[in-house]
Amino acid sequence: MSKIVYDKIKYDGISSSFIITHAFEKFLKVNVFNGYIIFNNKDFVYVLNGELYGIKKLEDAKQPWIANVYELNSKTLILFMNFKNSKNLESLKISSRLFDTLISETLEITKFFWIEIKDGNNLYDLAYFLGEVVGIYRNSVRILELPENELSNRIEVNVFDFNEYLETKKAEILKNFYIKRFENIWQKYKETLIIEYSKEKAEVEFRKLQKELSKKYSILDPLLGIVDIDKNFDLKVQSLNEDEVFIVRELLLNFYSKTIPKKLEKIKEELA
Repeated sequence: MSKIVYDKIKYDGISSSFIITHAFEKFLKVNVFNGYIIFNNKDFVYVLNGELYGIKKLEDAKQPWIANVYELNSKTLILFMNFKNSKNLESLKISSRLFDTLISETLEITKFFWIEIKDGNNLYDLAYFLGEVVGIYRNSVRILELPENELSNRIEVNVFDFNEYLETKKAEILKNFYIKRFENIWQKYKETLIIEYSKEKAEVEFRKLQKELSKKYSILDPLLGIVDIDKNFDLKVQSLNEDEVFIVRELLLNFYSKTIPKKLEKIKEELA
């Protein structure tokens, strides 16, 4: 892939000669990092919720290397890392005044899509996930909104549809995007929970909330074991369908609001 977009350049010019790869890999996992690494300006390795995609371990990357690490929100990343599997839905030149109409028409067809806008020397990228814009970029760099009033009268537009591909990978995406994220975020704050609240009190609070919410959501029934804490104080989520994701999110947000409230806003962002 020649295209790059990013929310932030996390690290620039890391050298294989000066980094302990397994320690860096652990850092990415513990921090539930989302983004990608480019080795020697050509080889991509994606990192979704702290998990590597493309290679099993950073040690497997061909050395020596110089790498750049780019941070990218998880929903945009899901589309970005599957760009080759998208379908070119539209490729046309239109009046910039018709752009909003194009968005509305596309939303009637698909909820997962990517739009490229070429306007003179500027290239804009817009990522849509479940019908919501999750990333806007100008010449690779994230911006807050598309400056429609600055666009030329005529613009070149490409629309890429991911819906068909993502439908075939739904179970895999639920596992890698949601389940692993829930479990890895738990790992990230596990030590904080133990230090600031205590393991015993946290377990009691989790069981209490689990029991209360199971009256509304049967998948939280402790007897089913679909969502639970194991003997090592690790969160385990056995399986979820797309309609059950919000239930686990609600459980965790309630739990963290009572146990480590100072971290809640950050956790909300990570669970979004």
